[in-house]
Amino acid sequence: MYRKISFLILFVFIVGFSVSGQDSIVTKQKDLFDIFWPKKQTLQNETYEKGKWYPSFLPVLGYAPAYGFVAGAGASLSTLYGDHSNTSVSTYLANVNVTTKEQVLINLRSYIYTNENKWIFQGDLRVLIFTQPTYGLGIYSVPATEKKANYILLNDKGENPEGQPMLFNYIRFYENGFRRISNHLYLGGGALLEWHTSIKDTKLNLEEPDIYYTDHYRYSTQKGFNPKEYFTNGLNLSAIFDTRDNAANAYKGNFMQLGIRQNLKLFGSEASSTQINYEYRKYFSLNQKRKGQVLAFWVLGQFLVDGKIPYLALPSIGWDTYNRSGRGFVQGRFRAENLLYGETEYRHPVTRNGLIGLVGFFNATTMASEFAGQKFLDATAFGYGAGLRVKMTKLTRTNVGMDVANGSYRNFAIYFNLQETF
Repeated sequence: MYRKISFLILFVFIVGFSVSGQDSIVTKQKDLFDIFWPKKQTLQNETYEKGKWYPSFLPVLGYAPAYGFVAGAGASLSTLYGDHSNTSVSTYLANVNVTTKEQVLINLRSYIYTNENKWIFQGDLRVLIFTQPTYGLGIYSVPATEKKANYILLNDKGENPEGQPMLFNYIRFYENGFRRISNHLYLGGGALLEWHTSIKDTKLNLEEPDIYYTDHYRYSTQKGFNPKEYFTNGLNLSAIFDTRDNAANAYKGNFMQLGIRQNLKLFGSEASSTQINYEYRKYFSLNQKRKGQVLAFWVLGQFLVDGKIPYLALPSIGWDTYNRSGRGFVQGRFRAENLLYGETEYRHPVTRNGLIGLVGFFNATTMASEFAGQKFLDATAFGYGAGLRVKMTKLTRTNVGMDVANGSYRNFAIYFNLQETF
C-alpha cells in the first residue's frame, strides 16, 4: 500500500511539471471567484485597500486523522491597517467544527500588523471538547517488541498499546504583542493560559485484578499533577524577525521567533517551569515569472529548561499554533519534554494562472525525555507526502489544500487546510 502511495505522489508531480511546462510570459492570476463568479470578480480592485476586509469562506466537510470526518465552517480574513506600501497584511483564521469522534472544535488565530508595522499582535484562542489517544513519551515504534522498553512507560503487565484513548476539554488563550525596534526586529511578550479539564483515561483501571496504569496517569501522579485537571499559565517574552512578503502564503523572506515562557504558580499553574521556544521559516522564490514556485523550510524547537509541565501540555506534534506540524502522523502521536522538528516543502503552480498547484514535503521529528529515558536523535520519525492546492482568493494568496502523507512506523494521514501549512 505504501509503495503505491509513494508512486502516486511521484506520478502527480511528474504530471504537474509536464502540464505546467516552461514559462515565457507572466500570466494573469485567477482564483475560484474568477471561475464561478467572473462578472463580480472583474469589478473588484486587484490591489489592497486600507480598512477593507478580504474574506475567504469554506464549508468544511472533510477528514483529518485526529478528528475523523469533520463538518463545519472555516473563514480566512485579511485586511490592511495601514498603507500597503509600508504595512503588511493582517490575517485571521477561524473555524467551528464537529466531528465523528464526538469532538467540538472552536478556533480563532490572528496575526495582526498595525499601521506601518509598528506593532505585531499574535492571538490563539481555542475551546475544544476533545477526544484523542496518547502514546506515551518519546519516539518509538509499536508494538513494544520493536523498541527499547524505556522509551515509553509500560503498565504493570509490560504492555505497550498503540494508543490510549483520552477524553478532555481544553481552553487555550494566547495573546502576545511585539513592538518594532529596528527594521524587521520586534520585541515583546504576553500571556499564555491553558486549562485541561474533565480529563478521563478510558483505559485506566485502578481496581484489582485488572490494574492498568496509563502513561498519562503514571506521569501525572509521579510528577504531582492532578490527573483529572490542571492549569498551565504563564508569561512569554519573545523576539521576532519577520521579512516575509505575506504571512498567510509567503513567496520569499524569513520569519524567526525566539521566546522564553515562564509558567508560574502565581498565575494558577500547577507547577512552575521555564521553556525556551524557537521557530524559524525561510522561503526561496525559485522563478520570478512563476511567483508561487517556492522552496520553504520550517524548524520548531521547544525545550524544558527547568521545572515540570503537565502531560497534555508537553510539547507534541500537531499542537503548534495552526496544528500543522507532523504531517504523516496523527496529532499528539509524539510527545515529550523537549521537541525538535524540521520540515521542507516544495510548492509548484501547475497552471500558469496560479489556480492549481502542487506541493511535496518531508519532515523529521526527534525528542528528548528524561522521564522516558530518551535523548535527541536516539530515534527520529520521518513523514513525507504531496498535496493539491486550489486558489481561493488570489489577492490574499489564500489556498485550499489537501495533503496525503506517510509517516514512520506505517502511519498514513489525509489533511484538509485553509491557508498554507507554514
